[in-house]
Amino acid sequence: MNTKNYPSEDSQNNITDNLSDTLSGDIPTDRNNIPGPNAQVAQRVEELLKEQLYELGIDVKKLNPEEIAQSMKCHVAPDKSMMYFWNNKPLLDVVPEVKGDSVAWRMFTKDDIK
Repeated sequence: MNTKNYPSEDSQNNITDNLSDTLSGDIPTDRNNIPGPNAQVAQRVEELLKEQLYELGIDVKKLNPEEIAQSMKCHVAPDKSMMYFWNNKPLLDVVPEVKGDSVAWRMFTKDDIK
């Protein structure tokens, strides 16, 4: 299981009514060789994680990196999908979706995961 730390800045974007977002990634060479998320996808994941924590009443600006590392976990599957957990509770699911010559990254918030 991999762990990820995220900076403790406030997110400037609000969650939209659409509970999943799709961002295009790099072009895969085959289904078993999907490239990882690009910088745009990583930025959106960070924003959604901050928003999800805010909805739980957690002010990420008040957390130090050690607290975040202790509570935030990320499981990365062989297909490069990522499931983020906060204190062992699902927070965000990021799934690659191959469409022709490109990869779209679908993001599902804790409300979608239930």
